[in-house]
Amino acid sequence: MNTAIWQVPFLALTSAVVLWSGIDMVGRPSQAETNYTPYTFAARVPLTGWQDVASEPLRSIPPLLAYDELMVAHRYRYQNEDHPLSVEVRYLVDTEGDVDTYARAFTPERASTAAERRNTAGSYRLYTVGNQAVLSACVNPRGGSTVSAEQFRTNRKAHDLQPTRLVPWLLNREYLFDNRCLWTQMTVPLTNTTVETAFRSLENSWIAWYPQANRNFPPH
Repeated sequence: MNTAIWQVPFLALTSAVVLWSGIDMVGRPSQAETNYTPYTFAARVPLTGWQDVASEPLRSIPPLLAYDELMVAHRYRYQNEDHPLSVEVRYLVDTEGDVDTYARAFTPERASTAAERRNTAGSYRLYTVGNQAVLSACVNPRGGSTVSAEQFRTNRKAHDLQPTRLVPWLLNREYLFDNRCLWTQMTVPLTNTTVETAFRSLENSWIAWYPQANRNFPPH
């Protein structure tokens, strides 16, 4: 009986939150009121099947959209015999999570038609740019990886409506939806290999990379 009594107000509150969350701008704090914890990427990240070679911060321009804010970026370099792998990670906040938009902002060369694929970690894109094969995905704060704004929004609605997030939202300290993304680009050269072989290498590397990226997602 006590459990049933407790559930009534909780369900009522949850229903109210779901209703209000359908309105795009409700409860959204101003940019000045939204403070994100500064984040520093690890200097070294081990990756199964690859030898860690080097890493360095990226000094790249922010996206060309006002609602995307680039907090910090880092590049990791790996080697497997004579095959190099580059992993670039950009931590974006107040974003819509569309990796194609990111790529257009950061990649001057025209990319080939992208193929979207999915595994247990979530969705990712595969395409080529010049003489390179690329895997691109957005690691979410909660839920699997995504590539489109629609997938990103679906994740936010499915995973962000939690009781622990209600108080910061009601106090106008955080967005109700946690619109942050670790945009990850993995790149290998197409020298002496086929596109499909390069894609398979990227997919295997992504399977090894994703769990630790998800586990070490920046604190809010």
